[in-house]
Amino acid sequence: MSDPFILQQIGYRKPDAAKFVGVSPSKFMQLVKDKRMPEPSQVDGCVIWDGRELIAAFDALTGKGDGNWNI
Repeated sequence: MSDPFILQQIGYRKPDAAKFVGVSPSKFMQLVKDKRMPEPSQVDGCVIWDGRELIAAFDALTGKGDGNWNI
């Protein structure tokens, strides 16, 4: 069975990357600084995060799959 989640775009600027993972831009940058979110790439002066890397980092950050949910 295929994954039902489909990226609608692959590159995200800072505000959209933060929104994509559900945090504020300042919290997002704190997570990047702490190496819990990936560093961005630079394309012709634009700072862009890869959506695939954001998904992988979010899964690791939330403990997805380990059964340890504190909701």
